[in-house]
Amino acid sequence: MLIAICGPAGSGKSTLAYSMRKEGEVVIDLDSLHQAFTGLPIHIQESSLHGFMMAVKNTVIKRAKESDTTAYIIFSNYKYTKKDFDEVIIMDTSKEVCLKRVRGRQQETALVANIEEWFNHV
Repeated sequence: MLIAICGPAGSGKSTLAYSMRKEGEVVIDLDSLHQAFTGLPIHIQESSLHGFMMAVKNTVIKRAKESDTTAYIIFSNYKYTKKDFDEVIIMDTSKEVCLKRVRGRQQETALVANIEEWFNHV
């Protein structure tokens, strides 16, 4: 089973995923995966790497779908579609709470930009 948990930075996606996770299940954070592969700060995209990173993310989602375990896929990109997952959880944390939670974090500027983009498109 593939469960998507999406929402802006600071919305509680990771907290929710790890609280739901049972033994033998996995949590995959696509934003952290992007950061690990590119070396870029979280939520910073580089257009020259876009195709490569989409291929990596799509491969991760495909492999998770094919596995016998439940996988919680965390991401803050509102562009993924519901058809990619068995279940989709969209965080309904308010913009004000998200902004408060990211205050003082590393890469705060990028996190705030992610929150602004999320709330401008949802």
